[in-house]
Amino acid sequence: MRHRQLVGLTFAGLLAVWILLVGSLATQELVFGAVAAAGITWFSAPLLFTRAELPPLTFRRAAALVAYCAYLVREVVIANLHVAYIVLHPRLPISPGFVRFSTKLRSELGRAALANSITLTPGTLTVEAEQDDFLIHALTAQAAQGVVGWEAEDRLRRLEAAEG
Repeated sequence: MRHRQLVGLTFAGLLAVWILLVGSLATQELVFGAVAAAGITWFSAPLLFTRAELPPLTFRRAAALVAYCAYLVREVVIANLHVAYIVLHPRLPISPGFVRFSTKLRSELGRAALANSITLTPGTLTVEAEQDDFLIHALTAQAAQGVVGWEAEDRLRRLEAAEG
């Protein structure tokens, strides 16, 4: 995708989210939402789209992306239940710690997706991501070990390799 298309999609997406949140198509809300979406797009576009261009969105890549998102939602729900169990347990069985590992993902976008996926999953936090090396903080030793060799990395590698 070209830069202008990405900026346009960002603006349209932000405006759509605004409309959904406000729940109104009144002129005042639309104008305010459009101004806010334009401002956010204007400030964030240089950060989001200048460092790396997104690969073309082919059918295979779109299917792999949808599958990855569904997988990630499932993992987030499971991790939420695990964290809820820990918090509600009378002994609060936490064993926080750090784990460092290297990823096999090639693209900057893939590594960013992995780092964000880890952070989105309750009980884990990406503290540092330098090239291929990641430093992760986890609420439990089990969660820390689960990050190393997590299936999400393999799914993201398949997403990187997906072609039209």
